[in-house]
Amino acid sequence: MSRRQPWLDRQLAKYPFLIQRRWWRRGCISFCLGLFLWVSCSMGSISAQFNPKQLEVPDGFGVAIHFTDPKPGEMDLLEASGVRWIRADLVWLRTEVKKGQYDFSAYDRLLDQLERHNLRAIFILDYGNPLYDGGFSPHTDAGRQAFARWAVAAVKHFQGRGVVWEMYNEPNILPFWSPRPNVQDYIKLAKTVGKAIHRVYPQEVIIGPALAGSVNKPGRQEFLEACFQAGLLEDWSAVSIHPYRITRPETVTRDYRQLRLLIAKYAPPGKKIPIIAGEWGYPSSTAWRQGKVIDPTTQAKYLGRQWLNNLANEIPLSIWYDWQNNGPKAEDPEHNYGLIGYADPKQNRPTYEVKPAYRAAQALNQSLKGFQFNKRLDVGRADDYVLLFNQGNQVKIAAWTTAQSPHTTVIPTSPGSFRALDYLGQNPKTLKATTQGLSLSLTDAPQYLTPTQPNALLQLAAAWETLPLEQVVPGSQTIDVPLRLRNPLSTPIQVNTGTQIATIPPRQTQSLVTTVTPSRQGKAQPLRLEWQVRGLGVLTQRTDLLLTNPLTATILPMGANQLTVVLQNPAGTALKGRATLTNLQGLGVTTRSQPIQFASGETQKYLKFKARRTQSTYQAGLEVTEGGTLHTFPPQQFKTVINFADLNAKTVGQALQTIPGGDAKVRSQQSLTVIPSASRYATTVGRNVLKITYQFQAGWKYLHLLPTRQYQSRLSIQGRPQSLGLWIHGDGSGNQISLRYQDKTGQIFQPKSQVITWKGWRYITFALDGQDATVWGGAADGIVHYPMQLNSLLAIDNAKKQVTSGEIYVGQPTLVW
Repeated sequence: MSRRQPWLDRQLAKYPFLIQRRWWRRGCISFCLGLFLWVSCSMGSISAQFNPKQLEVPDGFGVAIHFTDPKPGEMDLLEASGVRWIRADLVWLRTEVKKGQYDFSAYDRLLDQLERHNLRAIFILDYGNPLYDGGFSPHTDAGRQAFARWAVAAVKHFQGRGVVWEMYNEPNILPFWSPRPNVQDYIKLAKTVGKAIHRVYPQEVIIGPALAGSVNKPGRQEFLEACFQAGLLEDWSAVSIHPYRITRPETVTRDYRQLRLLIAKYAPPGKKIPIIAGEWGYPSSTAWRQGKVIDPTTQAKYLGRQWLNNLANEIPLSIWYDWQNNGPKAEDPEHNYGLIGYADPKQNRPTYEVKPAYRAAQALNQSLKGFQFNKRLDVGRADDYVLLFNQGNQVKIAAWTTAQSPHTTVIPTSPGSFRALDYLGQNPKTLKATTQGLSLSLTDAPQYLTPTQPNALLQLAAAWETLPLEQVVPGSQTIDVPLRLRNPLSTPIQVNTGTQIATIPPRQTQSLVTTVTPSRQGKAQPLRLEWQVRGLGVLTQRTDLLLTNPLTATILPMGANQLTVVLQNPAGTALKGRATLTNLQGLGVTTRSQPIQFASGETQKYLKFKARRTQSTYQAGLEVTEGGTLHTFPPQQFKTVINFADLNAKTVGQALQTIPGGDAKVRSQQSLTVIPSASRYATTVGRNVLKITYQFQAGWKYLHLLPTRQYQSRLSIQGRPQSLGLWIHGDGSGNQISLRYQDKTGQIFQPKSQVITWKGWRYITFALDGQDATVWGGAADGIVHYPMQLNSLLAIDNAKKQVTSGEIYVGQPTLVW
């Protein structure tokens, strides 16, 4: 590898003032000096701080900073926001200018300031040093050992001041890991540093890997899993990620679940390892990613929702990027992530512009100060967020919705008055709850509600044990869900769980049981518990049951006179029963039912039913009986987009075309024809299929399968389909396939791509619900505003940007409801 010093480090060494500016996207390369401090130097205290159930507002909220010597008044303003954390880089090349000589004096000055203002910090151990490995990220044994010696020296210098150490910053992307990301190099460095620190200072807390981007994006989970497989969780007390996204904050919930399950798979026995949102924000910019505009008001709303939703997902620490705008340009997103406006560094005593996001942080921290997140109350809609907080028997509520328009919900409470504040802590008003509960108009901005006198039902809700975010259980088996309930009232209460009725005396706690029997239908099932409290109302909360032995059914679009159902049994559980088609519409079926049997270890069966279409839109559902248990799979509705059976070699060009895209300088060739299916596939795939042949030169290139102008109307979609499904005969090329669709605002969605690793036929679906999609244009909020239309039927992307060629066959594209 070249020993040449990387361009960035050369510039930093040559022009020190550059370190005060933010030149790289999403605020992780702040080559400013700084750190991120923790409340205690003992392992036990640190572990408690990582426990979200022991955390009071605002002890889990913080911001990223880019200074070691604050301007006059800046620390007072920072403390007044209510945050209790800061995060910044401990830059290797700035603290070891000569080999083996370390200077941490700038950080000493910063820590003195932080401690005076009740702030905690973390040091990010990061980046290369021109003294080693040519200035690239450490990738040799000598470079790793030098980095570890520096890290141990930093730990020794700051021990007793409560620092938490973060192992690097965004090592999965450029420019932070140079010359290019390499997970194995990162693992070697992280293991070397972790072992070196804990060998001398076993009580020190290390977190990592500060992963950039959504866990669900390609390559991110693989990076994390490689780290976990290598044993890094042995040294880490928490897993830090930077879940930036263009969509609303609540979409991160799926990332957190996926990561929780992955951590649980690899965590050392008995070790609880939480997730930290170590860096994440939204810029108030007139031209954000992919043309999206976020005004200062929306940024402020997103801050509150981000932090509150993180608490609901058991995230003990949320770091907002950024504390201060990094430049004056409204059109530059990188200049506008801050809670306060840009202050020219040439000003000795700058005037700080307080943005709405600052007020939103302040309002949240002041409204809920000293209170702990208790649970999310279920009010009947998945897009309504009603979060309950408590401080002993005192309760508060934060509430908002992600629905496209405001609406009214009823929160279960006892009668009484509530004081309400908006997301900026302004516009106070009094609301009245009746015996039916509190009627509240929910908007996209958090509201903070405080009862003006003790509210019995909410006190009981807070004293009710909180369900875990998910539970892993077997299907088709009866399970007991025990939850404790403490009666905080001065009178006895009678509780009916639906399984058990009990009377709980005042100030006493009792464990009560709800008995449920989840079916094996699907991979996850919601569990909603409703406990009736006689004379007071209903307590409601929910969780998701993740099945260890799921049974899933995928009903495929009609082939040539055959309806096929794929029944999957991934756990390989033995099963004997019967499958029956239900809710048939637009189909004529000869035999609706057939026996099924899975031997132990058998995971998949194709059920074939002879059928014919009687309408262009048709539907079918399925029931599977297993002993005395019935698994019901809801009906799916299908509609053909363009009927390939109507095409032939002469007419296909009148209906469809392949259009290249990407870099106009990168050459490509593509051709399209229609051919009859091989007879053995026709009953499943359909009578005719498309053959797409392509050749791409090296570079950014893709092609779209599109209808011609006379067929454009076929792309308009009525209703709200779940997905588009089609058969693909893969070529094993490693290229990616996806499609695009557009909502009424002009917002473009591209669902998560699938890599063509297979050869032969495979049924593929692309979600049309906005989830797991890249989004740009229009509203750019990740919410599908109906009606919608397809922008392409299929896209083939040269993912590796290398010379590539191949051919794939495409079956009938069909919308699925």
